[in-house]
Amino acid sequence: MRGTQAILLVVAMLSAAPAAHAGDKGSLADMLFQEGRRAADRGDFALACTKFEASQAADPAPGTLLNLADCEESRGQLTRAWHDFLTLADALPDADERKAVALERARRLERAMPKLRIRLAMTASPARVFRDGVEISGPSLGVALPVDPGMHVVVVSEPGFRDRSYSVPIARGDEKDLEVDRGPAAADPKRTLAFALGGVGVASLVAGTATGIFALTDLAASNADCTGHTCKTPESLMRYDRAQALALATDITLGVGLALVVTSAILFVLSRGHHPVTAQSLALVRF
Repeated sequence: MRGTQAILLVVAMLSAAPAAHAGDKGSLADMLFQEGRRAADRGDFALACTKFEASQAADPAPGTLLNLADCEESRGQLTRAWHDFLTLADALPDADERKAVALERARRLERAMPKLRIRLAMTASPARVFRDGVEISGPSLGVALPVDPGMHVVVVSEPGFRDRSYSVPIARGDEKDLEVDRGPAAADPKRTLAFALGGVGVASLVAGTATGIFALTDLAASNADCTGHTCKTPESLMRYDRAQALALATDITLGVGLALVVTSAILFVLSRGHHPVTAQSLALVRF
């Protein structure tokens, strides 16, 4: 009999609108509250929570907060519901019967909320850890923190290393441990540039060698008919001029290629001095 009375009491509290408030804010809050109640009654908790939250923002009221917390729990947002029930209980006087209801709902949620404990591998001690986009600070690492049921994404970020991501499914009442580590070492920009310059330098050396061969071929063919800048035939003169142009192109191309290869070698040596080498470990998830 007592359990039935408690259920009826909660239903009555949730169905009752907050006390009327004077002014436009109160009217808006009451309208939003009623829209939230209608949405909750038909099971549209996403819309209901939005309406209750807007009503509470327009004109805070204990009844609205109670309905919002109940809606959040129905929607699976257990951590928010737990926080709102505790906030309501702290704000209400002891004589208000809603205080006991809010405390009991908060205790029940505390037992049902899943918990996720994140441990950072010792090899990645400087790294930063984010759960669902929110950073988990040092003191919170290794502590079983309450989370909502569903899929959670944990990201480990550290300069010089690629971000490593973990997806952790967790259900109501679960408690899981997750050990995380930094990702693989990121490519050093110096090394990437070194390979690029080296490739262009080698290509330039090959091109310079080819033009040099053509230049020597034309020069050898024109030597028999040319003395200085004087040639016996127009064809010999053309070969002589082409040999001179190819020789100039060869000098430029070989010079550029050699400079690029030397620069590439210097960058490669520098990149090796700053390239981190670490042993990578696998993530251990205990389900």
